[in-house]
This record gives sequence, structure tokens and C-alpha cells, in this order.
Amino acid sequence: MIELTSLAGKPLLVNPDQVRYLESVPDTIVCFIDGSRMPIRESLDEVKNKFQIFKASLFQKGDASWS
Repeated sequence: MIELTSLAGKPLLVNPDQVRYLESVPDTIVCFIDGSRMPIRESLDEVKNKFQIFKASLFQKGDASWS
């Protein structure tokens, strides 16, 4: 899970595997595979970086789901 922030300032934990895409209009919107959408405070670049760190940590730990 990665931590993001709602527009109201509340922390959210998001499973990156459930994210279909992100858009910036001008707020960043997380669009999930089930069709739901969530506006967040982070920029596209910040979310991209968090996703990359999360995925890299799975590979470093030798997570069996990535074999």
C-alpha cells in the first residue's frame, strides 16, 4: 500500500495494483480498475515516485507474487 492524501487532508492507503490510471485536471485524480475515482493532493510525479518505490521494494524483498 502507498499513502496518499485526500483533498480534505486525510491520509489514505491505496493498493497500487487497483489503480488503472492517474490524471491531472488540475487536481490529481486516481482512477481505479472498478471505475471509481478519488481526487488527491499529491502531484502526478509524486504518485509516480511512490508507485516506483513501492514496486521496487517488492522486488528487493523477493516477494513471491512477482516470480
